[in-house]
Amino acid sequence: MNSVNRILVAESDPNHVGLFLAALTEHRLTSDTVIVRDGRETLDYLYRCGPFHAREGGSPTVIFLSANLPTLDGLQVLHRIKSDHLLKTIPVVVLAPTLEEDVLKQSYILGANAFIVKSPDAGTFVSNAKALVSFWGLINEAPPGSARKGKDPSGQTRTDGSTTQASSKSRDPEDTIHRIGSS
Repeated sequence: MNSVNRILVAESDPNHVGLFLAALTEHRLTSDTVIVRDGRETLDYLYRCGPFHAREGGSPTVIFLSANLPTLDGLQVLHRIKSDHLLKTIPVVVLAPTLEEDVLKQSYILGANAFIVKSPDAGTFVSNAKALVSFWGLINEAPPGSARKGKDPSGQTRTDGSTTQASSKSRDPEDTIHRIGSS
């Protein structure tokens, strides 16, 4: 199986984060995933600010963006991404807890590439996450400027291959940066 390129998961619900990581780890679909827990942290990652100022360059291959994020909601973040000429080509999949017609419509108006309702069933959620990552990370060709597994945007070979979970909110081991391992 091919290696997945960098994936950004913007999700504040710890249960959904855990299920996403279970799908990614259990099915060995990723080696470079970053988890952010709010809208501000999502933009900090993309713009290489705050705790991400020294991160490796390149954009994620795909962003899985929860519609319900603290500090800035998912639609505000989506608007910022799709309004920025350097970020607007990054595919963004909006994840919502329910199908609300206005959120669905606004997501597509703002430039979302897909809109998915999060399943309340853990098994279905993991299966859906696996399918999303398979398509957006393996099958879909990433836009130019994306960080691709094995190469950084300048064409240099990368040696890192890890899943990273980040949060600047607490010192709890589950909320700070974790290396999950390469696949």
